[in-house]
Amino acid sequence: MTATNSKGATTATSPETGIVPPATTGSHAISITQVSLPNRLIVDGVKFGPTVVTSRAPISARFHVSDTRGFSISGALVYALGLPYGWVRNAPEVTTDSTGWATIPLNPTASLPLKPGALVVFVRARKPGDNLLAGVSTRRLVQVSIR
Repeated sequence: MTATNSKGATTATSPETGIVPPATTGSHAISITQVSLPNRLIVDGVKFGPTVVTSRAPISARFHVSDTRGFSISGALVYALGLPYGWVRNAPEVTTDSTGWATIPLNPTASLPLKPGALVVFVRARKPGDNLLAGVSTRRLVQVSIR
């Protein structure tokens, strides 16, 4: 690059830099395409509705995905599976929205016991196209109380 002013001109070269991440975190998410190793995804928020399961009515499970830099992530694929198997029906993967949240309906089966305990949920967040077991993906176990 050459800079010029009334005193003359000079040329300077600087090395190429890597991708510069967004300047701040906030209510808007960055795209999953902006997440690559060594950064990883994190399921950092979980909300269940109802907060305590007392019937076999559908359960709304909400999961927030961010990365290790603290940015909310849009476009990540989130999968949730109730444990033990058979207590809730399998649900498809859901994509996080523009705020980093994914909502997955969990539909209990007749096998779900309505006595004090907990429904454990395996949660996975991943980047589309990445290997399910590698890359920037993450896994977490969470639970909702049953009474």
